[in-house]
Amino acid sequence: MAAVLGLSGFEVHTADSAGAALSRARELGVSLDVLVVDYHLGQGTTGTEVAESIGRQVGYGIPTLLVTGDLANAEIPLLPNAPVWLLRKPAPLDMLVATLPALVEFRRAVRHFVNKG
Repeated sequence: MAAVLGLSGFEVHTADSAGAALSRARELGVSLDVLVVDYHLGQGTTGTEVAESIGRQVGYGIPTLLVTGDLANAEIPLLPNAPVWLLRKPAPLDMLVATLPALVEFRRAVRHFVNKG
């Protein structure tokens, strides 16, 4: 998934654990536009928890694409002023590539609005 997004022109940063994702988000700060997280991350951690933790850490809700094979049981993150979209696995990669620009533009528009105020 990361390789396809990178080849499609997105700047991609990956993490192999919740802790690594939080560290990476701290490094990226306000330049972080979108989170793509799997719901089931192992070790009892969910993508919902990671998205909420990153939002608290950076101080704003980040548009999030939550990828899961179990839509009925996925908990939606509570992210202020940020959309959360669910994508069912296995997701066609072309659908993922087509979906992300709207989330990126949303985040950048919010950033621009906040920076003007």
